[in-house]
Amino acid sequence: MEEMALENMDIEIIDGDRGKNYPNGDDFKKEKYCLFLNAKNVTSKGFEFNENMFISKQKDEILRKGKLKKYDIVLTTRGTVGNVGFYSNDIKYDNIRINSGMVIIRNNNFININNKYIYWYLKSPKIQKQIMKMKTGSAQPQLPISILKKLKIVLPNKKIQDKITKILDNIEQKIKLNNQINDNLLGIGISLINRDYIVSELVNIGSLSTTISKGTTPTKKDILESDEDSVVNFIKVTDFDSFGVTGNKLEKIPNNIHTGKLKRSILKEKDLLVSIAGTLGKSAVITKRLDNSNTNQAVAFIRLKDNKDLGYLYFYTKSKYFQEKVNERKVHAVQPNLSLGELSNITVPIIKVEDKGSYNVLLDIIIFNIKENEKLEQLRDILLPKLMNGEIDLENIEV
Repeated sequence: MEEMALENMDIEIIDGDRGKNYPNGDDFKKEKYCLFLNAKNVTSKGFEFNENMFISKQKDEILRKGKLKKYDIVLTTRGTVGNVGFYSNDIKYDNIRINSGMVIIRNNNFININNKYIYWYLKSPKIQKQIMKMKTGSAQPQLPISILKKLKIVLPNKKIQDKITKILDNIEQKIKLNNQINDNLLGIGISLINRDYIVSELVNIGSLSTTISKGTTPTKKDILESDEDSVVNFIKVTDFDSFGVTGNKLEKIPNNIHTGKLKRSILKEKDLLVSIAGTLGKSAVITKRLDNSNTNQAVAFIRLKDNKDLGYLYFYTKSKYFQEKVNERKVHAVQPNLSLGELSNITVPIIKVEDKGSYNVLLDIIIFNIKENEKLEQLRDILLPKLMNGEIDLENIEV
C-alpha cells in the first residue's frame, strides 16, 4: 500500500496558544471548567486523568488555538515525544485544551479517513520509529509541526480502515472492562477493610513479614534502553499501575551493575511494593515472576511469612487507615520519606483465617485480570504492525 504524508491528507495539525494569555501557575484552578492537559495526561497508553489541572471559563475564552473537538487526536511534541491520546465520547470532560508541548491532529475528511485509524497508526511501532528519527534536540527533544507534516502514513480504503479500527478497539474495550472490574473489586476489598479495622486487634506489618527491604537507585548511565545484554528489571513508583506491576515495560540495567550496586533485593511474584519516598504509601503487588528484578530506593518490598495474609494486607495498603499511618510516621524533608523501620511498625488488623480467604479471592481475580490484560496488550502489539502493513488481508474477512 502507498504511503502518504500528513501534509497531503485533509488533516490539520494545530498547536496551542503560546501568546501572552498562556496560563501560568496562578491560573490553574480546582474548579472543573476546562481541563488543561499536562504531560501526565497523555501517556504511552493514551489519556490518563489522575493528575489534572483546570483553567476558568474566563481564561479559556481569551485563549485562541488549542481547544479540542470530539474525535481529535493529541500528540506530545516536546520532552516525551510521541505519546498519543484520542478524545472519544467516553471522556467525560467537555472542555479540554492542550499545553505548549502538544499538538492536535484533526481530521477534516470523515468520508475517507477514520480518525481512530489515524490514532492507532500513530501508536504503531513503524510510526513511532519515524517520530524518533524526526525529533530534534537532545536535552529537550522536540517534534516541530514543519517536520511532523512529513510523517508518512499508509492509508488503505475506508472499509479496511474501519475493520482495523474495530479489531484494535475490541481489544482495548476488553482491557478497559477488566480495569473497571478491578476498580469494583478494589472498592469491595477496601470496604471489607473498613469493616474489619474497627472490630479487630492490631499487629505491626513487621511481625507478618520475613523481609522488608529496598533497592538502590542507579545513575542514568547505568540504565539501558535495550534488552541486548544480561539485564535486571528495575521497578520504580512510576511502574505501579492502579493494581499491580507486571514487568512488561520496566527499565533495564546491566546485570553487572545489579550485582555490584543493587544486590540488596531480588523480587518474587506476590511481593508487595510500597513507595517510601516522594509520593508516599502508593502500593502494588508483583503479579508475575520477574527474573533478575529489583527496586529503586524509593520503593520498599514486603515479603510475607504466609501468603494467606497477602490479600488483606494488599487491600489495607489501599485504605485510608494505611495512608493516615504513613503520614503520621513520615519524615518531613525536601522529599518526604518513610524509613523501613517505620513501615515495619505500621499496624494492620488481625482477622480470622476464614476472612482472609475473602480478601485473597478478590486479589486473585484482580491478578487474573491483570495477566489477561498483559496478554491482550501483547496481542494488540503483535497485530498492530501487521494490520498497518497490510500483512493480514482483511478484504474478505467480516469483523
